[in-house]
Amino acid sequence: ITLANGPHLENRSIAAGMLGEFPDEAATIAPVLVELIAKRDLSLTLRSVESLGKLSAKSDVALNLLIQQLSQSNPDAIYPAIQQVGLLGPRGKAAEQRLTKLANERRFQEVATKALRSIRGEKSPAP
Repeated sequence: ITLANGPHLENRSIAAGMLGEFPDEAATIAPVLVELIAKRDLSLTLRSVESLGKLSAKSDVALNLLIQQLSQSNPDAIYPAIQQVGLLGPRGKAAEQRLTKLANERRFQEVATKALRSIRGEKSPAP
């Protein structure tokens, strides 16, 4: 966590990516990841959202914070958050209402629809 808050952007980004590997510490780590996402650096955001998604597989705290990212004004956070929720399958059910709204937005339509199918346990249509 210390490295993730350090002065060097590259180190913060690497640390953010590694923080998802500690699910037992999710209640402490997840809020730090949200702070990193708020810095609006693309690399930092992507790695932080990915780690938040990993933590969400076992942590309700992390899952709630991940779902909150779906309502942010930063599309650099929304798109990967949609992907991460989709990877959770049925565990991401609490995001269904927000994902349905995002599926109506052209820029998120495809990824949100895919995430909705995943949470609902539906198969993707054949190409």
